[in-house]
Amino acid sequence: MVWMRGLAGAMAIALDGTGAGAPYDFTWAFVLQPRTDGSTRLVVRERYAYLTDWAKVLVEPIEMVSFLMTERMLRGIRDRVEHSPSRASLRSPNHR
Repeated sequence: MVWMRGLAGAMAIALDGTGAGAPYDFTWAFVLQPRTDGSTRLVVRERYAYLTDWAKVLVEPIEMVSFLMTERMLRGIRDRVEHSPSRASLRSPNHR
């Protein structure tokens, strides 16, 4: 299931993996938080709920790999946004 909603001035997209037949339930959320300086912060959260005693043995290595992949994804998004031509034109005084 995927849902999108506003949260106290932020926009969120979440993926819900509960009931998918895995030994754990899982949610993955992307939240855009507007900041007072006009920038936007992207927060990514993963949550796991173990449904069996042995699920932790499976999930813990996945969490470590997922952390590294998420960090790289966020850095890539940041780099593309900061070097985007449209971003530079928004700062231009001649832009309308």
